[in-house]
Amino acid sequence: MVVTSIQSLHPLFKPIVVEFIALCVQERLNPVIINTYRTIDQHKRNLKNGTSWRKSPSLHCGKNPSEKPHRALAIDIAPEKVLAYGNWLPKAPEWQTMGRIAGQLGLSWGGLWHNQKDYSHFEINKRLIKLIDD
Repeated sequence: MVVTSIQSLHPLFKPIVVEFIALCVQERLNPVIINTYRTIDQHKRNLKNGTSWRKSPSLHCGKNPSEKPHRALAIDIAPEKVLAYGNWLPKAPEWQTMGRIAGQLGLSWGGLWHNQKDYSHFEINKRLIKLIDD
């Protein structure tokens, strides 16, 4: 099961995502949430069908989206314009704008990854994860 509700996000991550979305709307990017949470079984299916490539469960995963507290610390979100294309237009300038906004908010962006880029992936910064887990 894939969830797109921001209610499934960790309570400390959610306000950052709300601000991120608001800033993307301000830039007229029309952001569309693709995924906020997935079960571990869904993650395994995504690995098998090639829509995920990280072998360890991602920051999206948990056993059940109704568990408390919600633990999702990542979101997949895309500018509406790119969704009409099979490859989601990785060179579209909208991605760079979203990446810049994410960086200003302290989020890590999959578009900056060195090996396999994931333009729609935005996650909480690793340093902030340590604070949340403490």
